[in-house]
Amino acid sequence: ITALVVWLVYRPHDPKFKVVSLVIYDLNFTSPPYTSTTMQFTVITRNPKERVSFYYDQLSAFVSYKNQVITPPLSLPSLYYDSKSTVALSLVLVGGAVTVSVEVANGLVMDQSYGW
Repeated sequence: ITALVVWLVYRPHDPKFKVVSLVIYDLNFTSPPYTSTTMQFTVITRNPKERVSFYYDQLSAFVSYKNQVITPPLSLPSLYYDSKSTVALSLVLVGGAVTVSVEVANGLVMDQSYGW
């Protein structure tokens, strides 16, 4: 019963994260397939709850393509946001050579040639 009451009062919802802009400044491929990138993106995160605040002490960001990581992870500073608040994060990911599969490298090259 206690758990039900807590759930009814707080109605937990996960915070929402949304990428609102992405700029790819550099996307290079070298053998045996490696990729290196420079990307900037803006993420808006929203806490929809009225009675709950969130604190993240460890966050990291990375970019994946077809379920494979193509940038090294970027450690982010701690993040606190109060109830019903929105936070914008502007992130720059600069990656050295990251090993990717041949399929991912070929897919990235093809998507890049199509302008995606």
